[in-house]
Amino acid sequence: MMSLIPLIASYSLGPDEPAFEQMRAGFSDFIDIEFIRDRMTGAEFQRILCGEETLDVETLKSMAYKAHRVTDRCFNWLFDWLENADVETKHKFMQFVTGSPSFRLQRIEIEAGTDDQRYPLGHSCFHRIDLPRFNSLEELGDGMRVALSNNLMLIE
Repeated sequence: MMSLIPLIASYSLGPDEPAFEQMRAGFSDFIDIEFIRDRMTGAEFQRILCGEETLDVETLKSMAYKAHRVTDRCFNWLFDWLENADVETKHKFMQFVTGSPSFRLQRIEIEAGTDDQRYPLGHSCFHRIDLPRFNSLEELGDGMRVALSNNLMLIE
């Protein structure tokens, strides 16, 4: 398989092979390519870099940090809503909270919003979402739809 990669790269890049070599040299400044090549498959490495094709909501929930002011009810509603969301909405949620639409498993933080806050607010640099105190799952869903469609996030 590894002998196929240079062939595909040279076919795909054509005359830009020097650019590919520069990219590879820069990449190897940060990552030991031989170490990775000996320990994982290309598919495993791609999953680490690019994420999964589907979002494992239960695992994301188990990794999430819930601030003490966030009610259990709102916390659970958020993940119930996310579990039932379509793939595009899940990508938008990840973009909203982490700044990347990919499904890489990472810890997110759920904070309570302010008393006057009506919609969730994403803090992508901190992988955090400020969640208002909603009265129902439906109200949370409506708030999330507005927040995601209007990019109500702070880029900090």
